[in-house]
Amino acid sequence: MTTMAADATTTSGTGTAPASGSGTAPASGSGTAPASGTAAAPAKPAEPGRATPPKPITHTDSEGVLEELQGGNPDVFVITFFADEAKKAPMKAKIDSDVMKDHPWVRTTEVDLKKVKDYYKLFRTLKIEGEPKRGHSDPQVLVMSKGEGFIIRGPTPEDMVSGILKRLEKVEKGTLFSQNGASA
Repeated sequence: MTTMAADATTTSGTGTAPASGSGTAPASGSGTAPASGTAAAPAKPAEPGRATPPKPITHTDSEGVLEELQGGNPDVFVITFFADEAKKAPMKAKIDSDVMKDHPWVRTTEVDLKKVKDYYKLFRTLKIEGEPKRGHSDPQVLVMSKGEGFIIRGPTPEDMVSGILKRLEKVEKGTLFSQNGASA
């Protein structure tokens, strides 16, 4: 699989600037904070790649999807490629119920394998096998983060989601292809 990564990071943006009008901020490493009475601590921004709910992925062609995937993006993507609408619905339902339950920050979308003209560049970049009528399985699911990921094909949505869940933590940590499983 071609290595790719993405630029966008998701943070809430809250709690990153000093209170307006304070005029001073402690020097870095001074260990003191300005007296602020009993004000509550500002909300902590979400970890990169862990925004909940995740930012939706909008696309009409290869460029829209590749733009999200490229540039070192810490977000975790689960993209379902399908040709048969009847097979898409159970796969999406299984991802929503089993993957999103424990990983609500995962960003999901679907791509229609029949839209070759619109998604050809994406299919070639990811080496997605099309033409289910020639024996290629439908659907196929890409799981990717920080340019590392895998494509899973399987006979049932249950088998595919089981495979996703077994490898999801390694994809998030960037250790899917490491020899010893240690964090990179």
